[in-house]
Amino acid sequence: MIDGKTLVSPCMELDWVIDFNDMSLEQASMYSLPFEHVKKYVKPERMNNKEKRRRENWWLFGRSRPNMRKALKGLKCYFCLPKIAKYTFFRAIDISILPCEANMVIASDDFFILGILNSKVHLDWVSAQSSTLEDRTRYTNTTCFMTFPFPENVKEIHKQKVRDIMKELEDFRTKETINRKCTMTAFHNSFFNEPSGILFKLHKKLNKAVCDCYGWKYIAAKSYNDEVFGLNKDQLLRQHE
Repeated sequence: MIDGKTLVSPCMELDWVIDFNDMSLEQASMYSLPFEHVKKYVKPERMNNKEKRRRENWWLFGRSRPNMRKALKGLKCYFCLPKIAKYTFFRAIDISILPCEANMVIASDDFFILGILNSKVHLDWVSAQSSTLEDRTRYTNTTCFMTFPFPENVKEIHKQKVRDIMKELEDFRTKETINRKCTMTAFHNSFFNEPSGILFKLHKKLNKAVCDCYGWKYIAAKSYNDEVFGLNKDQLLRQHE
């Protein structure tokens, strides 16, 4: 399982979680060791729970998120970020790892989507739409993601360029944080604003490639929020035609 802390710390060992999903009591009991662990440590607490469903289905998660599981089915990975973090950067997480409720999950394994989400175009929009907790950004589905228009009618050559750059960026920052035994936040603090650094150059390449997908000229100092708002408005109008 991956939580908010381990999501920004690729060097940390992940915790194991016992997940029987929607198994019946009889099916779950076939996995004797984890079942006996839950029976010994979870069941006594669940017997005192006010919710009938949690008491009676003591071996299952209180909320199993069936809609999320259905959306993730068949994917090689999904994209994830902590709902509250200093920096907004989505990571690709292997489908075998279960996300916890502290994370925002995007049901896609297309690195073109991941590239858009990690681009300046999206991050500037998030800064304007999100709320904050102390010095950290609170990313919400309704204000940050659902209001953000992805580019339409993009040529495959432009999509593939975004995928290639995003894959390189993801591999680089993950490898660096593991080697340094530091968090993504610490790594970004040190190198995100260093023009001569590889991290800075990769983000610049990604930003330019994403702007090409929208048909915009890339200008580093420019916020594209007005353009994003215009696209968002146009898409909403078409939906109601």
